[in-house]
Amino acid sequence: MAPKSRVSRAIESFLENTAFGFLCGIGKQFPSSCPSLSRICASTISSGQEVDASHSALASVRRVRFNESEWAVPAERGADALWEIREFISRKAFPLMFPIEYRWVRGDDIWLSPNYRRDSVHIFVHQFRGMPFEAYFQACVRFA
Repeated sequence: MAPKSRVSRAIESFLENTAFGFLCGIGKQFPSSCPSLSRICASTISSGQEVDASHSALASVRRVRFNESEWAVPAERGADALWEIREFISRKAFPLMFPIEYRWVRGDDIWLSPNYRRDSVHIFVHQFRGMPFEAYFQACVRFA
C-alpha cells in the first residue's frame, strides 16, 4: 500500500477545509439543514487504508474552527457510553455537523496517562464555531 499522492492530498485538504467549512457555515445559518448536510459530508469519507510515516498519515491541516471535548473511559464501558450519547442526540435534535469520534487505545504504563494500566476508549464530540455547544458537551460528559 503506497502513501497518498500530492494530488490526492490536495483534493482531501480542499474537501476537509474549504468545502466542509462552507457547508458548516450553511448549517450555522440554517440549523435544520445540519442532518442533511452531515449526511452529504459523511458520504465523502473514504474507508480506505494508507501506509506512511505517522507524521504524514496522521497530521493534516484543519482550517475549520470548532469546539471539542474528549473523554477517556474504560474500554469495557465505551460501547455503552457511545450508545447513550447517540440516543441523547437523537432525542434532542442538536444541529450537529461533526461526527462523533471513537478511538480504542491500549493501556500503558505512563503514570499521568488516561490509559494508565487500562485499555480505554476516547470519545470526542465537536461543534462548529459559533454554534451552541455547552448543553451538548455537558450532557455527553454524563454518559462518559
